[in-house]
Amino acid sequence: MENELILLDTDFLIEYLYNNQSATNIINQNISSFFIIGFTTIAELVKGTLNKQQQQKMAKRTKGFHIVHVDEEISDTALQLIVKYHLSHNSAINDCLLAATAIKYNCLLATCNTKHFAYIPNLQLLQHDVVPQRTTFRD
Repeated sequence: MENELILLDTDFLIEYLYNNQSATNIINQNISSFFIIGFTTIAELVKGTLNKQQQQKMAKRTKGFHIVHVDEEISDTALQLIVKYHLSHNSAINDCLLAATAIKYNCLLATCNTKHFAYIPNLQLLQHDVVPQRTTFRD
């Protein structure tokens, strides 16, 4: 995959930041791609920290990534996804915002939680073999 836009979900980004070899390999194999992080992903990483030192370390390690913010189009699409899939799939707000972001920018979504997204049409998931080893950024 060359020159593609890839949106990183929180779980995938945590694995990359902690040097999970599979996640690192995916990033390296797609080195010509442009990796972005949604606002909700950064917010989840911040919420996972326990002190200012961890927040500063997380900020330093994610500094090179471009953060995509929620706009009206993303929030409208996310709301449509919530209405459509909340009852049938128990869709989380942050997952719907992330999916709406990926749909707006027509990019691949790198996630380890494919079951949270597989049912959403027009959403392209990055195929990989990353197995999550962590649940939060706390180092």
